[in-house]
Amino acid sequence: MDRLRRMAEFARKQKGKGIVLRGNDTCLLLGERGGRQPLNKVMSAEEIESLLREVLPAELAAPLDAGETFTFIHPTPEGELTVRVAHAAGVLEVTVGLPGEARAELDLTAVQPAPEPPVFTPASPAPVAVPAGLLPVGQVAPPLEVIPPPGVPLAPARPSEPRPLGDFPPDYLPGLFRAALAAPASDVHLEGGSRPWARVNGEVYPLDYGRALSADQVQAALFDLLPPEPRTRWIADGIVEFCFTFEDRARIRCTVFPGARGMCASCRLLPLRPPSLSDLQAPGFVADLARAERGLVLVGGVRGAGTTTTLAALVHAINGARRARVVTLEGPVEFLHRSERALVTQVEVPTHAPSLLDALRRLSLADVDVCALGEATDPALLLAALKLAEGGALVLGVVRQPDVPAVVEHLLDCAATASRQPGERVLRVLRGVVCQRLCRPRQPGRPVALFELLSVGAAAAALIRQGKPRELHGAMFMTFDNALAGCVKDEKITRDEALRQATDVDAVRRLLG
Repeated sequence: MDRLRRMAEFARKQKGKGIVLRGNDTCLLLGERGGRQPLNKVMSAEEIESLLREVLPAELAAPLDAGETFTFIHPTPEGELTVRVAHAAGVLEVTVGLPGEARAELDLTAVQPAPEPPVFTPASPAPVAVPAGLLPVGQVAPPLEVIPPPGVPLAPARPSEPRPLGDFPPDYLPGLFRAALAAPASDVHLEGGSRPWARVNGEVYPLDYGRALSADQVQAALFDLLPPEPRTRWIADGIVEFCFTFEDRARIRCTVFPGARGMCASCRLLPLRPPSLSDLQAPGFVADLARAERGLVLVGGVRGAGTTTTLAALVHAINGARRARVVTLEGPVEFLHRSERALVTQVEVPTHAPSLLDALRRLSLADVDVCALGEATDPALLLAALKLAEGGALVLGVVRQPDVPAVVEHLLDCAATASRQPGERVLRVLRGVVCQRLCRPRQPGRPVALFELLSVGAAAAALIRQGKPRELHGAMFMTFDNALAGCVKDEKITRDEALRQATDVDAVRRLLG
């Protein structure tokens, strides 16, 4: 059974007279009284064209490619389907009438404008209602029309030419970033065949900014955005990660990668200057760790939890208080640090060094007081950081683990590969562990940061020495569950959000009474 016949069968079961398919828009069911009922389904122009070509007579392929309007009959065992193909405002629209329905009743001779899409829940694949704050401000790039290729071929794995679409407006992405910053959004996502999307208050919404972009238009926009060196890596590898300063407003970290519909991009919007620990409302214990002369300080959390921002705040605190030589190893460099009391050197991978591990090993030969490692989860990297801390430097590292026990357990596992007494080796240099999570606020605004803290006291040291990191919560003076209960009582977050983020749901329920 072809796909068009299956859709007609669905319309028949819904007691409709036909169905309307419009590129990158909501599918519509034609009702018995002439109304149009939106369905919980969105189809791209490429998908509709592919469905159409399965049943299209050979002599109508040329009119379809030319964008002409025509009608044909598609025979099925249930009867003949009347199919009308048109291009309304440059967008492919297909109207399918069920067997026995009069063409006049279905209004197949005139193309009607598609209604506004309905509001769906965020779990729906269709666009959801966009918050008012997401509307673009100032000058907006003109609407862009999707140019669908014939069929549904997969996009090339990497760009093959320096500027794929010459007439694409070069100011599209700058205007998009200005609109996202005004929202304010934390991330912007681009993908061929889709409108731009933005993350606001932890949730992703379609951004009301022009029309959907074709794969070629996304690729052209990214070519305009990439500096020469990342562009060369992109052409060679098909994937690249880089960071740049946008109009003295923000730092933007971009990850560009291939997808089934062409190149995709995820852009994280960061503050222009490193935040302070007070800006993050971090507990005083975090500032105490920044004052350590030597040892190992680990910042834990999953991706998107703000660990990189906290690491930058620790470097900022050291930079303003200590006369020291500070080196940051990042891939890419996100926050820019200007030397104040300390001399800060930022090394970017792979621009300045082939890998983080190679750059970290070379630091053992340099005069370094503080090393900040943007990613230390890899066992080899963590062992190299441990060795540098044993040599007398203060090493700050980000470990992608969800909580303090998981961070310490990972550290012990790494140390066990190179030492018979991993607990003793870790205790010689470990100064503390900070883990964090971001929660949705009760009122719209910035996410609420929660911190879980481990100070290596006698009780914690005994558990680490015995290899029992999972029991560390009992030796900590601040855990996520305690912080969640406190935020609910202070009305910063809701009870449901606290239970969603809890490490031990029953413990949080008891704390909340």
